[in-house]
Amino acid sequence: MELISNYMRDDTYRHMLNKLTQKTFGFDFESWVTQGYFEGDYIPYSFMDEGRIISNVSANRMKFMQNGAMKYYIQIGTVMTDENYRKQGLAAKLMKHVIETYEQECDGIYLFGDLSALDFYQKMNFKVANQYRYYVKDNVCNCEKTGERFKPIRNLGDEIKKSYLDMVRNSVHHSSFEQINKYGLQMFYTAGLDDVFYAED
Repeated sequence: MELISNYMRDDTYRHMLNKLTQKTFGFDFESWVTQGYFEGDYIPYSFMDEGRIISNVSANRMKFMQNGAMKYYIQIGTVMTDENYRKQGLAAKLMKHVIETYEQECDGIYLFGDLSALDFYQKMNFKVANQYRYYVKDNVCNCEKTGERFKPIRNLGDEIKKSYLDMVRNSVHHSSFEQINKYGLQMFYTAGLDDVFYAED
C-alpha cells in the first residue's frame, strides 16, 4: 500500500480519485480541473493498492479575512474508503496524517461531516458546531408582473458568464468572516452554472 498526495494535475491519479469519488459520492473533479478552475488549494491524500486509489482524505487550504485579520484554515473533505477496504482504519490513518501535516501551519481545521459519520469525526477530536443555511424565499424569486425574476446565467451568453467569473475572483470582502481564496472552491460547486442566477434589478 502506498500513500500519494497533491496529484490533481496528474491525469492517471486524478482519474483513479474520480473513480472512487463517483462510486462514493456521485461526482468527479475532471471538468473542474480541465476547465482551469483548480488552483492548487485542494490536496488529496490517498492510499493506493494494486493500481487504484482505495481510501482518501483531502485538505482544502482556506484563507479567510476574520474580523480584519488574515486567518488560515484547512477544510477536510472527500473522506472515503472503497467498500472492499473498509473497517481497516485507512481513513483514520489518512485523517491523522493530514492533521499532523497542517496543525502547526493553520489557525484551525474543520469539516462538514456526514451525520452518519459523527462518531468517527468525534474520535478524531472534532467537535460539533452549528451550521446555518440561507435561502431566498419563493415569493422573492418570482415577480408576478414580469415573470421570472432570477434567470439561469447558463442561458444568457458568454458576457454574463465572464461577469460572474470576474465577480467570484474579485468580489469585495464585506463580512466579518469571509474566504479570500474562494475562486477554486466556488467554481467547483458552480462550474456547470446550473445554480447561478441573474436578476436585472
